[in-house]
Amino acid sequence: MGNLKTFGAKIILLIVGLAVGFLFLEFLTTAAVRLKIIPAYRTMSPNGVYHDILGYALPPHSFEDTDANGFRNPGVPESADIVTLGDSQTYGFNALSADSWPSKLEKLTGRSVYNMGMGGYGPVQYYYLADKALSMRPKLVILGFYAANDMSDACRMFALDYWKNFAKEKGLDVEDCLKSLDVLLPPNSIVPKRNLLERLRDSARDSSFLMLLKQVPAVSNFISHRRDLKWAEESPNEFFVVNNGVINTIFSIGEPGAKIGFDSPNIKRGAELAKYFLGETAKKIKAAGAELLIVFIPDKPDVLEDYLVSKGYAIPENYKRNIAFHEEVQKMFTDFFKQLNVPTVDVRSSMVEKIGDKKNPIFNNYLDSHPFAIGYEAMAESIAEEVERLFNGPKSGL
Repeated sequence: MGNLKTFGAKIILLIVGLAVGFLFLEFLTTAAVRLKIIPAYRTMSPNGVYHDILGYALPPHSFEDTDANGFRNPGVPESADIVTLGDSQTYGFNALSADSWPSKLEKLTGRSVYNMGMGGYGPVQYYYLADKALSMRPKLVILGFYAANDMSDACRMFALDYWKNFAKEKGLDVEDCLKSLDVLLPPNSIVPKRNLLERLRDSARDSSFLMLLKQVPAVSNFISHRRDLKWAEESPNEFFVVNNGVINTIFSIGEPGAKIGFDSPNIKRGAELAKYFLGETAKKIKAAGAELLIVFIPDKPDVLEDYLVSKGYAIPENYKRNIAFHEEVQKMFTDFFKQLNVPTVDVRSSMVEKIGDKKNPIFNNYLDSHPFAIGYEAMAESIAEEVERLFNGPKSGL
């Protein structure tokens, strides 16, 4: 009995010691931020703040590379040769600002590029932001279209009053969007109840010290990889794990027989809404005397499929269904933009060429589908060729 009490006391002392140590590190981190030894952005969550039209946005200068407009640029120029619109693939998630494809494009072409890409944005936001983009008097607007989620992103905006009223005014059918669970809700519309342990967990997770620790790529990758690998082990039919020394990553493929793509009513409706908003965006840009270029950005499974087949992997059925869906979407929108006389470029083949260097992998080792810098470099190389053709070709109006 005495040994049990001693053991229990040691456990309590250990827990108290860890808690005191954590609080001390949190105190030091907070003090370092206030004394400006550590930049504040390194201890902040990258989540934006609520915006009643865009859904959310980054506050001005919230990070080292965030400009006065809340976008990822060193500053806000009066004008730019090229303005880019897109989601996190255009923002350049998983890479430094200098390694995003818009930054790489600027270096490759020698033309000024202003990046308005933002994680979670889709065709509705692109339409709204087109006016701000055109205020910089660009000769070319480049829009990064990501088939993996741009249609669901188009559908999720209509719980917001601004877009709900817009849909009503324009006669747009958004009922399937509103029935979906994947809608962007105003803050505090649903306040989940949390017990004490959950509140403590969330406070610790958002602490300045842990945010700083997560800035270390090796730490962030280790945490994410272990978390996703655990999910894959618990639900092996819903995940596809690859680790052959060159490609080390995890795919989420969904439950067997799950609805994929146009099987879901909100995705089907989202495709029609995406066409509407992208078409209206194209009209705005052409009316302003600028040109529009669409970049088809592939998902991680699209890029790695041929490589995995060549290495003898048995490709899961849902993986194949997702790829077939993305191919169907790309063909649909290629034909759509062709009717609008808008050029398109597919960067997949350039990204495929970058596979094979295990010291410089194209994707990370967990579920995330954003490439590393080498993937964004491949995108920029493909886009640069088309940009030069548009600027210097025999029929160029730029």
